[in-house]
Amino acid sequence: MYAADINEGKALQRELMDLRCTIHSGTAGADRFGNDTVAYTGPLSFDSGDYVPCRSEPGVTPENQALANRIGKSELWTVTLPAYTPVSLGDAIAIETFSKALRVESVSDGGSFETARVCICSAVA
Repeated sequence: MYAADINEGKALQRELMDLRCTIHSGTAGADRFGNDTVAYTGPLSFDSGDYVPCRSEPGVTPENQALANRIGKSELWTVTLPAYTPVSLGDAIAIETFSKALRVESVSDGGSFETARVCICSAVA
């Protein structure tokens, strides 16, 4: 694949990102029962942080059904971010039109051919 093709793919992906979001890092831990927890610093609101373009699609697809079963969630969202956006498992994404933040459960890694970063997310309780 040529660099021009990858750059064209990145530009096309950016055109499709019609929303804005903020990304909030979390610190993993466990509660007194041994359940995984994530503590976030600051409010998980859209108004706090640097804006990142994104697009979001609700629903469990055949591709992420196994993840939904593993984490015990019946509702997931696919959030697409610009290529190489720094986002990690457990981070929270606050999207401008959502009332709840989303927790990143899975992140794609396209390597040097990445045209967008795709995250599978669940609602933050």
